[in-house]
Amino acid sequence: MREVYAKRWQDAGHTVTWIMRPSGNDANSQETWRGSSVYVAPDSVYRYRNAFDVGPKKGIGWLDSVWNAEGGFDVIQVRNELAAIPPVRRLAHAHNIPIVFRHSHLKAETLMLGYKDRVDGYSLVDYGKGLAGRALRDRLLSDVDAVFTISDAMSRYHQEERCVNTPMYSVPMGANTSLSTDKIDPELFCSDYGLSEGEYLIYMGSMNPLRNLEFLFEVLSIVRESKPETKLVLVGGRNKRRQDRLLTLAETHGVSDTTVFTGWINETDLHRAITGAAIGLSPLPPNEVFRTNSPTKVLEYLNLGVPAVTTRTPEQIEMAEASGGGKAVDYTPNAFADAITTLLNNPATRQEMGTAGQEYVSKNRSYDDIYQTVVDLYRKLP
Repeated sequence: MREVYAKRWQDAGHTVTWIMRPSGNDANSQETWRGSSVYVAPDSVYRYRNAFDVGPKKGIGWLDSVWNAEGGFDVIQVRNELAAIPPVRRLAHAHNIPIVFRHSHLKAETLMLGYKDRVDGYSLVDYGKGLAGRALRDRLLSDVDAVFTISDAMSRYHQEERCVNTPMYSVPMGANTSLSTDKIDPELFCSDYGLSEGEYLIYMGSMNPLRNLEFLFEVLSIVRESKPETKLVLVGGRNKRRQDRLLTLAETHGVSDTTVFTGWINETDLHRAITGAAIGLSPLPPNEVFRTNSPTKVLEYLNLGVPAVTTRTPEQIEMAEASGGGKAVDYTPNAFADAITTLLNNPATRQEMGTAGQEYVSKNRSYDDIYQTVVDLYRKLP
């Protein structure tokens, strides 16, 4: 959002008005960001009862006031906030402008999967919310002019399995291709965590139990049988309870002394962490939810010249394997460990993959490419 809309979109002379969800008592406040107006909406814009035409008038009235203050818009894009579609739809229809829904994750299906897989923290109530949310989402997606999904796989899911007829366009994640690995020194990160450059594996991202990250502990234990110097670095996660859970599981698998948890780190340290790694990992379970994802982590690895080992989900097959920047393998500890060990034993292959991955990102997934995709799609709207 920042790179495409707050930078490139505005640098090209377009105007962006941001409407944000309220947090605490900041509803109805207004400020600016990079010269653009930012409005914090009242709760009435985000109430799910809006979808049933129960009391959306306050939200509509507030949006009308923003329209008048800004002198109107050419298109309205809603990002993941389904409850905002009904009042936005009325505003758009009143002024004959299109609505786009940006859809980046299957929230309803995630709730259902968590309960079905008996994942800690998910209950029957979550399953019910997921069922209702999925049905509501299907209906609301029919009320917009286009859906920008995170991947082709997500578009196919909505069209083929959920029978949503709204035009679907894939707008995947991008990466900052202006980064230069020559200017990123991993030494500071490595020294802070007792690591040796080029001898550790890295995973960055969510620590949600649905990700089944204990899978990586099984992988690590196999890899260390032939490469005992190998360590695993887990970057991210703000939830201490989830991190503690993984720490306990690492101890159970006998790899706690070779697993490093950094917690949430800043962007500079993240780039250092990736650049110093031998291999980047993305072990997404290839289930009905994650197979539609477009993992940012894989792009970040490839963009910084680090080969990736991933599971065989549609987007990851393209990013890692079709690009030549890594390996997409079966979701088994042995398959992952074999791919990792082979790459650890072949530094020249890792370097070749790193170069291929950078070329792929530069040609296909730069923020400039994503910006142009968005511009072209907007021009197609009715």
